[in-house]
Order: sequence, then structure tokens, then C-alpha cells
Amino acid sequence: MATASEIKVTEAYIGLFGRAPNPDGLAYWVEQLDAAGGTTDALKKLTNDMTRNTEWTEGDLGKLVEEDGSISETDADTIVQGLYENLFERDATDADKEYWGDQLVAGTVTASEMVILLIAAAQEKGNADSQTLAFKEEAASYYAANVAEVDFTRVTAGSAVADVVGPQSLATSKAATDSITSGVGSTITLTTANETVTMTGGDDTVTG
Repeated sequence: MATASEIKVTEAYIGLFGRAPNPDGLAYWVEQLDAAGGTTDALKKLTNDMTRNTEWTEGDLGKLVEEDGSISETDADTIVQGLYENLFERDATDADKEYWGDQLVAGTVTASEMVILLIAAAQEKGNADSQTLAFKEEAASYYAANVAEVDFTRVTAGSAVADVVGPQSLATSKAATDSITSGVGSTITLTTANETVTMTGGDDTVTG
């Protein structure tokens, strides 16, 4: 069972990067969080440190933040939408975009702080967002616990949490993780011309 620190770090990975953590990354940040006392302030510092990584600064959301930390209104809307999709698998409402966008533009919160605040608010309310995040966290934790560092890729780590919203999609995610760890491939039939296929660690067969 994941520790409280492992869960917090895993949720941060989901929010900021839209993926499950890799085993080494998870272990590193958990050690940092525990050493700092595991407080909310320590978690905010940790997520801020995570956004100094090139995965964030060169990613779709992070590259919208200027070097001085400033964010335009348009880019703030994009960041808010992206974080809601990562955490809760849904669109941000107009009210969400206005509230959080104003704070991002004003600099009263950073994107990394917003992730922590969104998670805390959802969990306090115990609403549908918190339930979705819980399923995503379980899928991400399963991936990090079972996929060796040598088999980790950002693509499979992203697929592990993408579209996970309930028991059925969680089971699908775990089955995909099992395919990576077992080396058994998948047989996939394409039904449209624009499908994206995530390959496993085994021999995959793709037709169509």
C-alpha cells in the first residue's frame, strides 16, 4: 500500500505532467518530501521544484509560463484547462478559468500551487473530481510499483492515467501495465485512420 507521501507525490505527477511517476523519480521526491516534514508548505516547495524540470518547462503547459513567471490571460486559460484535464479528466468551467486564470495572471498562485489547491479542494468536498483523481492515483501507483525503471517511458506512464475515470478504465490501465511487466504484447485492430497506439513491452500486433 502506498504511503501518504507516495500518494501526494503521485498526485503531483498526475497534475503537472499528466502521467504516472517513474520508480526512481517517485523515490527521489518522496525522500525530499519526508525530509522536509511532509507538510503542505513542503509539498508546495516540492511541486515548485518539479516545475523547474525540463519536462515541465518544455512541456505543453510549462512553456506557456515566461522566464519571469508571467502568464498571459490566454495562456492562463490553457493552463487551467490542462490541469483540470490532467487531474479530473474534464473541462474547466468558465468560472474555473476566470477564477484560477485571474490568479495565475496576477501571480498570486503558480501552476504548481494551483495543483495542490485543486487536489485539496476536491478531496475536502469528496465530489466526483475527488473520485476520478482517486482512480487515477491508483492507476499511477500501480504503474510505479510494477514497472521497472528500465521499462519506463513517458508514453506508457501517460497512458496509465489517461481516460481513467472509474473501475472499468482502472482495470484497463492495470492490464496495460501488466502487459509491460510480463512482456506479453497486445493485438490491436485499428478502426479509424487517426488512432494512436501505445505499444507494450512485448510483441504487439497491429492491423488495420
